[in-house]
Amino acid sequence: IRENRTVESSVLNLWMMWNDMTLEELKEVFSVLDPKVQNSPMAAEVREEIAIRERVRPGQPAPDFSLETPDGSRLALSDLRGKYVLLDFWGSWCSPCRASHPHLREIEAKYAPEGLVVINIASENGKDARETWIKAVKEDKMTWTQILNNEGWEQCDVVKQFAITAFPTKVLIGPDGKILVRTVGESEPIDQKLQEVYGK
Repeated sequence: IRENRTVESSVLNLWMMWNDMTLEELKEVFSVLDPKVQNSPMAAEVREEIAIRERVRPGQPAPDFSLETPDGSRLALSDLRGKYVLLDFWGSWCSPCRASHPHLREIEAKYAPEGLVVINIASENGKDARETWIKAVKEDKMTWTQILNNEGWEQCDVVKQFAITAFPTKVLIGPDGKILVRTVGESEPIDQKLQEVYGK
């Protein structure tokens, strides 16, 4: 990309790579492109991806969403204002996601009595997505709020709203509705912040 900064097709390479890039990396590589390429129609999706990621970085207000839970009720993030909320983006097909769930159960058991709300948001594949998802939830013994992003994503795609490009991604939101921590894979930054918040 750096060697072909004036070639519009370089944007296609960037588009294919952005899932493995941090916001800072994506912005830096995009910045080396010729201004004409940056403003081309082909680069529109890259510009949009950067804008979305900027909106969901720590310190920014978390995008609101309203989704249906398995019991048929509606859950809106804005209804949880005043509480700490931990979103866990995952999928049954994602081995690192599944491996992180025992620790997530520990987090929920430790901090839910203190007021932490944990919400799992799954992305599944195939025509049996719901059945696969429910089976994984039961196997991983996750008894708190579970949401399947596949259902109703045309009206509300939370994965896109939060610019999730890798799984698992965890997002901790403060009582004021702003994003405190966003981490991919590791949960140590979440653990540290929760210890700071709850003092244990």
